[in-house]
Amino acid sequence: MKLDNRIKVKANVQFQNLDIGDIYEDDEGIVCIKTSDGYEGSPYGQCIAFVDGRWSEEEEHRGTYVIPLEATVTLHG
Repeated sequence: MKLDNRIKVKANVQFQNLDIGDIYEDDEGIVCIKTSDGYEGSPYGQCIAFVDGRWSEEEEHRGTYVIPLEATVTLHG
């Protein structure tokens, strides 16, 4: 996968305020997709993170400030 990062404006919001499927950059600069708000009462939600050219399941604290991204998915085949 090729990642072409063209971020211009950085506006932070809390992870908990993102919708499922939203793409964002976390506080470590990793591109992620929110996949779940988490379990009732849990301070964590789930995401998949693009690290070292691979997607992996991760957790994100609901109060973490992240940068929402506008993304385009291009399918080749």
